[in-house]
Formats: sequence, C-alpha cells, structure tokens
Amino acid sequence: MLFYCLPVSMLANNIDQHLSLQFNQVIADKFERKAQIFFADDKKKFRGLAYHKAAKTIRMLDRSLIDIYASGWLVGIQKIDGIGNRIAHEIETEIKKNKKRGSTSS
Repeated sequence: MLFYCLPVSMLANNIDQHLSLQFNQVIADKFERKAQIFFADDKKKFRGLAYHKAAKTIRMLDRSLIDIYASGWLVGIQKIDGIGNRIAHEIETEIKKNKKRGSTSS
C-alpha cells in the first residue's frame, strides 16, 4: 500500500476550503428558512422567491462566499447570478459576523 503525506500548508488550505464551503451551506439553509417564512405571507411571496433563488445559487457555487468576498468585496457577491443587492448585503453581514466569531456556524 502506498502512503504519502500532504504538506501541512496544503492540508490547512483543504480544511479552510471545506469550512468556507460549509459556510455556504449554513447561509443557504438560513436563506431557505427565510424563503419559507415569506412564502407563508401572500404579500411577500416575491421576496420568498428571491431568498429561495439565492439559496439554490449558493448551494451550487464551487467557490466559497468567503473567498468571493475576500477577492471582490461586496461587488464580488453582487456579481453572482441570483444574488440581489439586499441579499448581498446580508451575506456581507454574515461574513463579518463569522470573521468576528472565527467559526463557520451561525
């Protein structure tokens, strides 16, 4: 059996990437819950659709929101298809809260 060791820096990068993508899932779940709340109110169904679309888009990303934000700030988030201005600001707020906490959970 062949074993090889990854450099510590490469292993750390893989862990960071995994945690960053886990952050995407946390945000997508949060937006899906918001969508369900808005769907329950006939006057806010379109807002529910926006959150549902954002959640679906975030789940399909192959790059973490944290990385996108780090390289393009708010504008980077706003450029993602399916993410509007209001939702981009919410994502920015979550990223800043996450950074203060130092974790990927919300």
